Amino acid sequence: MSMNGSNKIISIILSIILAIILSNNSISAENTWDSNFIPNSDLNGNINYISMRLDSKDQPHICYIDRSNNLEKNYDFFYIYKNQDVWYKEIIDTNDNVGFYCSIDIDGNDKPHVSYYDQENGSLKYAKKIDDRWIIQVVDNQSDTGYYSSIKIDNDNNPHISYYDGTTPYGLKYAFYNETNNWTAVKIDSGYGVGYDTSIDVDDSNNPRISYFDYYHNNNSLRYAYKDGENWFFKTVDVEGSMGFGSSLDIDNKNIPHISYHDSTNNKIKYAYLSNEKWITQNIEKTGEELRENCIILDSKNLPHITYTKVDDKKIIKHAYWNGKNWETQVLGEGINPIIDLRNDGYPYIIYRDLKENKLKEIFSTILISKPNGGETWYKGNIYDIEWKTDKDYQEIIIELTKNNEIYQVLNDNLKINTFSWNISNNITSGEYNIKIKDINNRIFATKTIKIEEKIDPEISINPILGVLFIVFIAILLLIYFRWRKR
Repeated sequence: MSMNGSNKIISIILSIILAIILSNNSISAENTWDSNFIPNSDLNGNINYISMRLDSKDQPHICYIDRSNNLEKNYDFFYIYKNQDVWYKEIIDTNDNVGFYCSIDIDGNDKPHVSYYDQENGSLKYAKKIDDRWIIQVVDNQSDTGYYSSIKIDNDNNPHISYYDGTTPYGLKYAFYNETNNWTAVKIDSGYGVGYDTSIDVDDSNNPRISYFDYYHNNNSLRYAYKDGENWFFKTVDVEGSMGFGSSLDIDNKNIPHISYHDSTNNKIKYAYLSNEKWITQNIEKTGEELRENCIILDSKNLPHITYTKVDDKKIIKHAYWNGKNWETQVLGEGINPIIDLRNDGYPYIIYRDLKENKLKEIFSTILISKPNGGETWYKGNIYDIEWKTDKDYQEIIIELTKNNEIYQVLNDNLKINTFSWNISNNITSGEYNIKIKDINNRIFATKTIKIEEKIDPEISINPILGVLFIVFIAILLLIYFRWRKR
């Protein structure tokens, strides 16, 4: 066998190993979601910039722009919020053509702050609601600036804004406000297209951190900037093609950045986080679907939840959650512009534009299964804990084992607690099943996929991946041996 032939075989074997290791990293999850149309949120125009955050009482605050019915104006800039199950709507800025690239955040007093682009005057503006009126300020009016704004309120209730300056020489800008210095705006990275799709957060010392698209330096890449003391530092996150449009950033409780973004080369949504000064990147899904419009939020365990849109024949809203081992994905409805936040109890809360009714829609999970994670293998004769929580006090919960969408076995019913220990019978047929948790009327339910197999003696059990690696190792040794024999 020739050297090239041996190398080709080795290369094929290594590719098979990689495929085995990376396969099945995304599984289908099914949770119950409740949804409601938001009153008085009819959308007339095709251009909609939407932003949402929850306050400390889990009440949503939303800003968005929509084409006006007033013939003297092109667009209206609205603010909708919920207070004790009642929705209210008002206009933030009454000037023409304002509200583009709007971004909203909530301070420690549950007051909304909004950044946005004033198209009429080419400037970045900021609005804060005090009592029943909006206080509006011009932050930066350098000819044409304020695109792709993103706002974050720090622990001292001061606003930080990242945005793109469309004035020569172009670039990413950052604005900060405090009572002493008022607004301070600086350009932190220069170049045409440097600063598209910005997303800002702050660390636990109130230092700003920004993700953004970089057209100039690294030929369409995702870039990350952070301030430490008086200095700014920059990192390139992903350059494998055209990366970084629609970036969404969240900083965890260890000051580690997590970013979701659009891979324009392959039309995928990717996720990146920093580990030991190295960026780890993942595809949310490995299917051939075209995915866009993403938003990220981290839960209390620093695990990411990401919403995005599938834009093939229909535009479908999806939710992905990393459970620590796999991505769980769910289809939520038909629409665009999904925005996600998490309630205090850990349940996702999402809004999006419903395309059938052309209204804003809220959607929220009502039951979450914490054990199993989904996708793991459970063995006959062992005892495993099943754990869940619901957003309401349901009197009776039923746990079912289902296979091919049919009930295989009822594990328990009439449970009034949120945990159940299951001793898996040896009589169950090996295979893939769903753990289904529901209320007695089947109004709410959630499922997680598991595999059930025969119990393996721990003294002789072999990790499947290690087993494959061992076989490949032997194969490579044999190839080397036969190549040596032919010399």
